[in-house]
Amino acid sequence: MPQLILQPIVENAIRHGIGRSSSAGRILISASKINGMVELRVQDDGSGLSPSDSSEDEGIGLANTRARLQQLYGQGARLEIQDCDRGGVVVTMNIPFHAEICEKQIPLTTLIEDDGPPARDDLRVLLSRDPEVSAIREARDGHEAVVAIRESNPDLLFQGGESAQNICHRWCSSQPTTGTQLRRLKSMR
Repeated sequence: MPQLILQPIVENAIRHGIGRSSSAGRILISASKINGMVELRVQDDGSGLSPSDSSEDEGIGLANTRARLQQLYGQGARLEIQDCDRGGVVVTMNIPFHAEICEKQIPLTTLIEDDGPPARDDLRVLLSRDPEVSAIREARDGHEAVVAIRESNPDLLFQGGESAQNICHRWCSSQPTTGTQLRRLKSMR
């Protein structure tokens, strides 16, 4: 299963499902192997889809998940979002089960946005040390970053100013960075 593939789905279930309710909510995550496919389901007991929700306006998390599935599996994957009979929403993802794909490490793509070349250089050097980082794009300002995000859909975004330099110095001063550390950092944003 691709790493972090469920993260935006679960985040949406929290934010848009149970997060809208004043009472406690429930999220059920399940996985099963059916006819050579892995079926992943994330179901919440929130209020369900609003009439204005549509696949054209599904947000960045679901759009990125669809794009990753398309890149990895082409037409072999499916992502469905629907209301549950008793309230809430269920997201069902079907992906081919292949042991070699399950073990394959999916390279991370990154975007560095900072108006200062030294900060971009420091981050580029840091990220280039990690074999799990496949591409590093750079942007000098927010406008360039928006264009780059639309074009390349990066896994990680290091956005300029003091925070990007602090992250770089924190990682540079520690042991060699690994893709796992970067994924942990990604999950904190």
